[in-house]
Amino acid sequence: MSFGSVIPLSEDDMEELPWGLRNINKKNLWVVWETEEMKLPIDFVKDTSDMGLVVKWYSQMEVLAYEAIGCFVTHCAWNSILKGLSFEVPLMAMPKIWDQPTNTKFVANVWGVGIRTKANDKGIVGREELLFCIREVIEGERRKVIKRNVSIWMTSAKYVTDVGGSSCVNIEEFVAH
Repeated sequence: MSFGSVIPLSEDDMEELPWGLRNINKKNLWVVWETEEMKLPIDFVKDTSDMGLVVKWYSQMEVLAYEAIGCFVTHCAWNSILKGLSFEVPLMAMPKIWDQPTNTKFVANVWGVGIRTKANDKGIVGREELLFCIREVIEGERRKVIKRNVSIWMTSAKYVTDVGGSSCVNIEEFVAH
C-alpha cells in the first residue's frame, strides 16, 4: 500500500485501513512511515497474525516486481501508477488530493487497470469498502478485465520506451537540441 509522504493519513484512515487489510485474509505489506506509526490502532499492533506485515520502509519497485503481488493499493500519484503498470500490477485507487482524483479516473474508468474506492461523507474509506475493493481486484468478476488491461498498457509502455519507440526518440531529440 502506498500513500506518499506529503499528506499524512488521518487518524480515521489509520483506524480503518489496518482492519480492512487484515480482514482480506491474504498476506499483505504496508509501509507506514515512522512518524505515522503512533496512529495505528493499538489492537492492530498487538495482533500477531501472520497475514499482514507493517514496515517503516521498503523499495516500492522491489515489492511491485514480486510475482505474487495481486493488487497495489495506492493514492494514485503519477509515479505510483507508472510503477504499478510497469510491473503489471492491478491498482486499487484511494485518491486524496491534487492530481490523484483525475489520475484515478483514468485508472478506473478510462484505462480499466484498477478500481476506485468510495469514501464516506467524511472522506474516509471504511474497512468494508477496502475489503470489497481489494477482493474485487484480486479475485472478483472484474479481475480478468483489469489484468488484461494492465497487460496491454504494460506492453504498450515497453514498446514506446524501447529503442526506436516514440518516447525514446522524443527524449533523444530533446537531448540533441
